[in-house]
Amino acid sequence: MSTILPSMTDLHLLAPEEYRSATLAWVQTIEQPAPTAYTVFEVNGSQLTGVSFPMAAIISLLSTVRVHYIEARFLVIPSKTGGNDQFSIALYAADVNRVRISAYFQAYSWWTTPITEVIDVSAMATDQAPYALVNAWTDAWARVLPKDLKSDMFTTSFGTLEGYTFKADDFLQTLFDARDMSGMDVRIDLALHEYYPAMVEAKNTSLQQTFGLVLRLSIPQTTASSSTESRIVAVATSPFFDLSTPCPPGT
Repeated sequence: MSTILPSMTDLHLLAPEEYRSATLAWVQTIEQPAPTAYTVFEVNGSQLTGVSFPMAAIISLLSTVRVHYIEARFLVIPSKTGGNDQFSIALYAADVNRVRISAYFQAYSWWTTPITEVIDVSAMATDQAPYALVNAWTDAWARVLPKDLKSDMFTTSFGTLEGYTFKADDFLQTLFDARDMSGMDVRIDLALHEYYPAMVEAKNTSLQQTFGLVLRLSIPQTTASSSTESRIVAVATSPFFDLSTPCPPGT
């Protein structure tokens, strides 16, 4: 019989003081950038394209009583080896009033490979983002090297972008295609939205670029090379979701 649920081990929980320190480090990185500030988006010299959370963490978040939202918050984690600090993401469950009701879960895997699969439409997913749109966002991120990133890509009219708020249903939808969730991850890819915002003067039509996130089901990096064909197909046809709202505003 197939294993349906993963083991609830090594969930990469953050203590509240660790979370506060890492979110503050993110804000300081954007608001007081050093010359090498955006090396946080590099992993062993390659550009960061996404992070992953173990399925056990996602199941725990979605099992939290009264969960209505999954909050994603940006972190900068200090290096333990003397290298550059690292960008990461924390997730926690929130109720209908966006009050935190779970522990903080930190991403445990960093990706430097882009999305390449053509994604099929899921019959279960009514709120998914079209592949062509997701591809435009992730391609835009890939075109900007870390050394060329700018603070205004991580700010909105409300100030420094601290994260995004997802409906819990967005995470639930990513699981509908996973009949066997053992050994699976939920991957959050990094994206860059390019658009022309409303301007006071009609002639001022400069392109705006804003950092974003995209959800999808994923094979863990450690098992991607040895995964069965059926599992690779299931993931390759998994839909994307990007229906989040930025923080701030919000909590």
